[in-house]
Amino acid sequence: SKTKMSRSLCTFISNFLPFGACGIYLCASYIRLTFREQAFVSKDGSGVVVGAGNDTQFQRLCAAFELSALAEDPRAATNKARVENRNLVLDQLSNVFKHLDRSTILDKCVGANIPCAPINKIDEVFEDPQVLARGMLAEIPHPTIGMVRTAGIPVKTWPSPTSISRHPPLLGEHTEE
Repeated sequence: SKTKMSRSLCTFISNFLPFGACGIYLCASYIRLTFREQAFVSKDGSGVVVGAGNDTQFQRLCAAFELSALAEDPRAATNKARVENRNLVLDQLSNVFKHLDRSTILDKCVGANIPCAPINKIDEVFEDPQVLARGMLAEIPHPTIGMVRTAGIPVKTWPSPTSISRHPPLLGEHTEE
């Protein structure tokens, strides 16, 4: 569920920021009634999500990765057919992607106007320019251990922006409050 995934992500973040502990990729595949986005593993072992939400995108995806046989296969001709033959389609795409590194997959998808994104490990998340630009990594001074890195506040408001103004409390620091 989304709640369990959020709790898991919070655990990964809270282990990574102070300690640098970096875990597995967070990937999920589930049964659905459409054939749209899907997570794949690349040659370099990193994850990528590729989307083909309609027949036109699927044809462009096949062209970008030289899968003309799949593009012409009646079992993959329509979204309905791709859902019914999901394993066949995913196996063929996986067989191509596992021989390419993540950057090649992303470059080809972008070039073909196919929705795509890297699946970042937690350490990669906090190097992402968009994450940094949105202030999702905050550093605050702590009285006993120096600077502490923490996840920033995800909700951005205007004209009164939010910020983290205090360090995590010391043992007993707010007992009387």
